[in-house]
Amino acid sequence: MSVNGDIASLTIPAIREGLLNKKFSATELAQSALAFAQQENGATNAYLTFSPERALRAAAEVDARIAKDEYPGLMAGVPVGIKDVIVTQGLRTTCGSQ
Repeated sequence: MSVNGDIASLTIPAIREGLLNKKFSATELAQSALAFAQQENGATNAYLTFSPERALRAAAEVDARIAKDEYPGLMAGVPVGIKDVIVTQGLRTTCGSQ
């Protein structure tokens, strides 16, 4: 299994299996998800703000837990987009308005 293929087709169980069995890292997954989202955003305009630093920092924390054979959490490492109606420190909250 690799995240170099079609990341959009990976299911959450496949992501968890790949992470826990160290077939790929959370960092690799985050990088692929960010690249996919940025590539597709031109056509969809789904995202107003990207925060790759936060995503990669969170992914590195998941990788560190997995490396120590610690349980990372049920959804740890699974990339998600957060709608900007959720107030997040350091990010703009537009509620979809520009």
